[in-house]
Amino acid sequence: SQAQNQLESAVETVVMERSPQALPCGAASGSVTEDKAETGLGPREATPRSWLINEGAVAQGGMGTIHRVRHQSLRGRMAMKVLGGDEACDAACRLRFIEEAQVTSQLDHPNIPPVHDLWMEADNSLYFTMKLVHGRTLTDILDENPTTERSNRDWERLLGILLKVCDAVAYANSHGVIHRDLKPENIIVGTHGQVWTMDWGCSLVIPQPAGEGTEIFLSRDLATQTLDPPGCAIGTPSYMAPEQARGLTEQIDGRTDVYLLGGVLYKMLTGTAPHSGETVAEAFAQALGGAVEGLCGQGTSLPPELCRIAMRALSADREHRYDSVEAFQDDLEQAIRNGLWFFSLGVRAGTLLVKAGDPAEASYIIQSGACEVFRVQNRRRILLRRLGPGDIFGETAMFTDQPRTANVEVTTSSRLLVITRDAFERVLGDSWLRPFVQAQAQRFRELDEHFDRRPEGDTATG
Repeated sequence: SQAQNQLESAVETVVMERSPQALPCGAASGSVTEDKAETGLGPREATPRSWLINEGAVAQGGMGTIHRVRHQSLRGRMAMKVLGGDEACDAACRLRFIEEAQVTSQLDHPNIPPVHDLWMEADNSLYFTMKLVHGRTLTDILDENPTTERSNRDWERLLGILLKVCDAVAYANSHGVIHRDLKPENIIVGTHGQVWTMDWGCSLVIPQPAGEGTEIFLSRDLATQTLDPPGCAIGTPSYMAPEQARGLTEQIDGRTDVYLLGGVLYKMLTGTAPHSGETVAEAFAQALGGAVEGLCGQGTSLPPELCRIAMRALSADREHRYDSVEAFQDDLEQAIRNGLWFFSLGVRAGTLLVKAGDPAEASYIIQSGACEVFRVQNRRRILLRRLGPGDIFGETAMFTDQPRTANVEVTTSSRLLVITRDAFERVLGDSWLRPFVQAQAQRFRELDEHFDRRPEGDTATG
């Protein structure tokens, strides 16, 4: 077919661009001296693979086998991904393999492993070499650290990993590259804070304006040639966004990667993928529908703000997701700053949020809007203070474990950060700060009670 011929032509273009007559870096033309064994520099007709000592396969990727190799002249180790077998005979597989190398080599980011070389052997097998990364997958880390056993520090480490992945994906999206296969198995974490976003073989490249420095150059014409036939679903069903599962390539954009990142966060929270069917077919059916089991709710053992962020990112409707990876990342960072165990609550004007005499189960920080604190004496409403963004209320009664002493009414539609007693216990725990906070709250309450005993009409209470 014409499409098949175009793909084969594109593969041939890559092979011609990388002629086997090319010299290894630093080699001089002419005959090879007896220093060959020492330098590792082969003859002119040698392919780069002949300069590599294969130390064995270390992994099987979605497309190709990963080997650990050592460069004879540079002495350093690297990874070599090889496409062989039946896939090496399929033009589409070959071109997708080539484009994985081409795309990754053009994404210059510390959280994306660099690609060094791309070549074809005499037996038509393809390979490329890249940085050899050492570490564990995020899947392994999550399996070793179940949700129910995580400390606040554990959550901070996990979210730090996710934020670095967001950095890499946001950078790729800015160059028109949509990963399409983000999942914990494709995230490698090193021993000293390194994080790598792996396996860009499913990526989709969206053409970018010429001359702005964000174009990704491939061997095919992005405007006229495609690797994704209509209706073709590419990715992992357990994490796929609905538009992926339906093969709607024209709808895939940065919000698709937002969905996948939401799926990674969901896995962190629950230990399961968002589409957790017992079979691939069941997972795929769930991805088609886009429905994900909800997480949020007060009283759960999961950080409320993280639940909210994950469920927004996993919206079946693209319009309801974050509009970019950066927006998703910003909300994560805000949640970390505000406290993972606190949650945001929208309240209508006229709502009596706190009532005198009630038990204190939460305190509040006003993010937007306004409230009034008042008491009722002899059926008269006595205004104590007006509160606005940044003000806190309800903390004294909660910290001292005493009933409320005043009322708080929301006077304009507001958004409040809610700090429940459980959240307070989780955040402070056995910290040295805890007794200081409680002591100050108790002293404030005693002072407040002292003014309450003043004769009625004394205005010193404000």
